[in-house]
Amino acid sequence: MLLDIKSGDPETYRKVTGRDLAPTLRFAERLAAIGKPVWVRFTLVPGETDDPANVEKIAKFVAPMKNVAWVEVQPFHQLGAFKWKAMQIDYKEADTIPPSAGLKQRVLAQFRDNGCRVR
Repeated sequence: MLLDIKSGDPETYRKVTGRDLAPTLRFAERLAAIGKPVWVRFTLVPGETDDPANVEKIAKFVAPMKNVAWVEVQPFHQLGAFKWKAMQIDYKEADTIPPSAGLKQRVLAQFRDNGCRVR
């Protein structure tokens, strides 16, 4: 099962998703309780989800969960931007650039340093 955790900080999570973080964390805890294997996906968006404290919160939450096979850090990209235009929806990330290699390495290291298997 794939579980997206976009942020470890409730305010950042609400800003990025428009929703509360708590239900996502409760769902992750239920999956851990039943031993359901999961991959956690974290989307790395420069200026939005890249704060070291934010990454640290996710890493510390996920690391003790025995059911998490991987944490996948997915760098933000613009590959789907055309869909927003086709649907005539305002695309708020149009000016967001993908993370640098250095930023991605820092985030991967944060997850590793907390005991997560990450890629």
